[in-house]
Amino acid sequence: MKVLLLLAIILLSSCSFDDISTVTVAISERHPYEEATGKSMWYKVEYFDGREIRSFDLEPGVRRFNIQVYSGGTRVVSAIPLGVLHPLGCVIEVGEKEGEVKMRDGTISSLLVSAASYRPEAVSRFSLNALIRSGVNTEAIDQSSFLLLLYDGKLDEREVPYTKLFSGEMEGLTKGYWISDNPSIGSFAVREVGESVPFSVLPGSYSFYNVPNDLLYTMIITEEGRFFSSMSNLEGIY
Repeated sequence: MKVLLLLAIILLSSCSFDDISTVTVAISERHPYEEATGKSMWYKVEYFDGREIRSFDLEPGVRRFNIQVYSGGTRVVSAIPLGVLHPLGCVIEVGEKEGEVKMRDGTISSLLVSAASYRPEAVSRFSLNALIRSGVNTEAIDQSSFLLLLYDGKLDEREVPYTKLFSGEMEGLTKGYWISDNPSIGSFAVREVGESVPFSVLPGSYSFYNVPNDLLYTMIITEEGRFFSSMSNLEGIY
């Protein structure tokens, strides 16, 4: 009986209770739309805890939150303004107890959160810091090729696959100043009705907000160069 009790204690002490740690994540950047409107936005938070993807909504004005993650690998956080805009993100590596989501890391973090749904062990082995130190532009990677290499364990920061720029014109915009939500492309002004605005961008989603008219113009460029756009009101999802 004593032997069984001893074995039970050993087993319990080796369970996952000690494998879970708390990480404090901060949103220190003010989003361009928050700056323009004076309103705080809510965020949809998605993160990989080491085993699965978890999500919750962060109320407007809340700039810090805690997440529970399993120790022993890379963990990823993506914070999406209003649930639809360009994400902020961070990658939390082994032993780190704090993280800061930033716009510059939004694309790669969102990609890794999605990747963890299919291959959690591959994301756990990933080191964003090593990739950044090698000088890789994480905004410009070819996402499909990157994921295949990541899944196969063949990702080499010296030979990261890059995508290409696609050019076109945005049309149907009203007059006024349109604020970009993506750090890789600037804001712009439309001075005349019917004026088209040229762009040269990497594949991805881009949004531009006209504050006085409450118009949000969104365009999506696929990795094959296909172009989609839509116009909506932002006030309804604030």
